[in-house]
Amino acid sequence: MSGFASLKPAFTVQLRSTVPLQIGNVASGGSLQVVPIVWGTVKSEPGYDVALDAEVVHGADYVRIEPAQTHVSIGVNTVLKNVDGSHMSYSYKVTHVHFETGAEHLKPLEHRTFVGSAHFVIKEGEGMIIETKISQVVI
Repeated sequence: MSGFASLKPAFTVQLRSTVPLQIGNVASGGSLQVVPIVWGTVKSEPGYDVALDAEVVHGADYVRIEPAQTHVSIGVNTVLKNVDGSHMSYSYKVTHVHFETGAEHLKPLEHRTFVGSAHFVIKEGEGMIIETKISQVVI
């Protein structure tokens, strides 16, 4: 259908977290947990025009649970180190993905719109991994 945006596969993100830190009920309503991310990668999909092969060097997932406990929202904030040594921030809130970097060859990522869809992957002997498939919105 003309006029509608389409999605272009861009990245696969895999994150492993540890025990949540219970912050408790906060002024904005509901409860907050901060879940440290202990391992992670962000890798470009084959054929995507910006090459990214990065590891998480710092990060956490902010989990907000509404007072009625009917909805949960997540907000991931991390620092990535690409295989070429450049650093960038990666954030993911609900479905929206955002990148920031000073590395010129990765700058196109700052001006694109991305969406993601997360699910759990359980590998025997490795525990649970949170995997997010990220696509670029193309108009």
